[in-house]
Parts: sequence; C-alpha cells; structure tokens
Amino acid sequence: MIIYNRNGKYIKWMLVSFVLFIITAILNLIVGKGPLSTAWFIGALIIGFNYYWSRKTPFIKITESELKLNLAIARRQKIQLSEIEGIETNKNKTTYSILTKGKKVKIGINNIQKDQQQNFIEEITKISKK
Repeated sequence: MIIYNRNGKYIKWMLVSFVLFIITAILNLIVGKGPLSTAWFIGALIIGFNYYWSRKTPFIKITESELKLNLAIARRQKIQLSEIEGIETNKNKTTYSILTKGKKVKIGINNIQKDQQQNFIEEITKISKK
C-alpha cells in the first residue's frame, strides 16, 4: 500500500479559514446579529471538521487493486488499477488526468506533498503501462 498525503499548505489555509470564521461569528454575536452569527458558526464547524478529516485522511491511497482518491469528505473516488489506461498533464504540469475506461479523473499535483509528487507521477505511469 502506498500513501500520498495532502500538501500541508492547504491544510494550514483551512485552519486559517476556521479561525477567521470563528472570529467573524463572535463579532456578529457581539454586535447583536444572532442569525448571521449562527451561519458563521455553522461554516466554522464545517471547515473545522474538514480540517480535522484532511489531517487524518491520506489524499491518495494505492492498494493492490485500487486507487482511492480522497478529495474532500463528500468527494471520494475509487479507481480500479486494472482500469487505468494512462496519464495526461496540462502544459504547466500542474494538473494530471488519470485516464480510465470512459472517464478522466483530474488531480491537482500541488495537492500532494512536494516530496511525494514525482513518486506519484512515476507510480501512476508504471501502473498505466501494466
């Protein structure tokens, strides 16, 4: 099993967003805008839960038979390794598309930790040539 973690930069930005949402909710509560404050607290809860989940869950996990892509809590995909036909990239090499039978799955390479990016590209290329 091979695990590719999320880039820490994006996880830190989630934490910053969480803190800003909490501060905005508190300020709205102080000013007397209760319903608006509630909306900000709900947003903070969603971002906070996503932050926690993103820290604990690998971005990509490759097992013996499948590739599990965890983009977000509600955006998970499983791709059978036997269905991978190739890999494409845009001209800036920032987005890679895994070609499977009938669809493309796009992955922003910057979402993977920097020290794991090249290894991921090599692994997908190797799998697609099997």
